[in-house]
Amino acid sequence: MAEPSINKINSISKIGDVASTKKNNNVDLDKASFKNILENSISEVNKLQMEAGDAVNKLATGEADNLSEVMIAVKKSDVAFTALMETRNKLVEAYNEIMRMRF
Repeated sequence: MAEPSINKINSISKIGDVASTKKNNNVDLDKASFKNILENSISEVNKLQMEAGDAVNKLATGEADNLSEVMIAVKKSDVAFTALMETRNKLVEAYNEIMRMRF
C-alpha cells in the first residue's frame, strides 16, 4: 500500500531537474524585461489577428476553401486577444490598488 505513495514522492525529485535548466528555451534571461515581454506579446497577438483577418478574407473571396483552418486561425486570435485583455485588466487593477495605498 505504501509503494504508490513512495512513487509519487520520488517523482517530485524530477522537479529539481526542470528548475535547474535555466536556458532551456530561446529566451535570454538578461533581456527578458517586463516591457520586452509585453511588447512581444502585443506584437504576437497583432500578428495572429492579421493572419485570422487574411484567412477570413481569403475564404470570403474564394481563394481558400478549408473552413477548419480559417476557424482555427480565428479561434487562436480570439484566445490570444482575450488573454491579452485579461492581462491588461489585471495590470490596471494592480495599478489602481497601488494608487489607493497610503504611504
